[in-house]
Amino acid sequence: KLNQEQLTQLVNEVIDVHAKEVSYLGSSPLVMPEKEWTGEQRKEFQARRRTIWRARQSLEYKMSAYTELADEFVRRIYAEAEQRFPDEAQTVALAATGSYARREMIQVSDIEGRIVVSDPDKIPQARQFIYYALQGIFGQEWQPVKVDEVVKMKGDDKELEVATRLLEMRYIAGNGKVFAARKQKFQEQLDREYKDFALVYIRSWNVHYQ
Repeated sequence: KLNQEQLTQLVNEVIDVHAKEVSYLGSSPLVMPEKEWTGEQRKEFQARRRTIWRARQSLEYKMSAYTELADEFVRRIYAEAEQRFPDEAQTVALAATGSYARREMIQVSDIEGRIVVSDPDKIPQARQFIYYALQGIFGQEWQPVKVDEVVKMKGDDKELEVATRLLEMRYIAGNGKVFAARKQKFQEQLDREYKDFALVYIRSWNVHYQ
């Protein structure tokens, strides 16, 4: 059970995250994909997901196929946003996190990711469209994050988990330079604040994924 101080801290963290999401997504009127478009995409995605997991194939094959399927739909969402809002879409990159980034998703895994934003002051039509399309098709909220956003680390045992998830981010769609800039900024933060950990982990990460 949480004591009053822990509960208050948790509530404040939720409020901060929500406020950040709203500020990066912009205010009303919101730009949302049409229900018919989202419904069609969700129906196709779910049908193809069922086919993958019912197939008589190895787990490794299914995880790889499921990752490729999710990537296809993330790219499809971005392409639709780019067609509708070409200028602003170029300020956005979409990146996978967690087991999705590592290509290790199973059938019940969350399809997690981030919307990386280089210019939060631009009219956020593409960001809004992407955010609500991802939510409608995958049932997941991908939080927007600025390229130069500083990650607050509290010095507890969750520090490594936070750093690991952000370092493992995998580019899927959008402006590749925006994605690369975000990873570089976070690496620089780790180098400043946790240099020994950053150097050791980044080397092991590069060896593992090259």
